[in-house]
Amino acid sequence: MVSIETSGSYWVDVPDSVFITLSPKEHISPKYPVLPVFWKRSNEFKLVVYDKSEFEYYEKNIKDYKGLKYLSPEHESSDSVGLAIELLMDNKDFKISIQTHKYLKLP
Repeated sequence: MVSIETSGSYWVDVPDSVFITLSPKEHISPKYPVLPVFWKRSNEFKLVVYDKSEFEYYEKNIKDYKGLKYLSPEHESSDSVGLAIELLMDNKDFKISIQTHKYLKLP
């Protein structure tokens, strides 16, 4: 199995069997816009949340998103865990994803 995690700002044709995780960064910088193809083609949406603005930025796109949906609390913010739980309570189609690599002190 081949999996790719991408910000969604650059498309390359890949076989349908490739699992694509969309982890957008457009809310951080307009240099990394999410191309429309990713909202349809990706299998999974993963958003690192620091405050509600990230979620609100993509809310219109994720409302009808058909793939798996994850919220990942930003590791260095103690408030982000509570925020993620609050968002999960209001958005039952999401699950939580912990940034394990951060706890293991990996880049």
